Amino acid sequence: MNKVGENVVRIEAEALQRLADRIAGSMAPAFDRAVELIFGCTGRVVVTGMGKSGIIARKIVRIIRIDCRKRNSRDCAKCWRTKT
Repeated sequence: MNKVGENVVRIEAEALQRLADRIAGSMAPAFDRAVELIFGCTGRVVVTGMGKSGIIARKIVRIIRIDCRKRNSRDCAKCWRTKT
């Protein structure tokens, strides 16, 4: 069983490395634009999905909320714009 877990972690690590390479390479302009659009929002950002995408969407929201709570901020958009 230990080998199975190790194999899963290696597969995921390789996938993350490929994603990092794409974000740094061919996806860079689109990724930068997406981040700028999110940070530029003055209202709310809706994160949605079904199945695994929905699970990931909920995790993204949870991460943002936790980060804003740590910074004692009720305004997550302002909190993330001033993130250092």
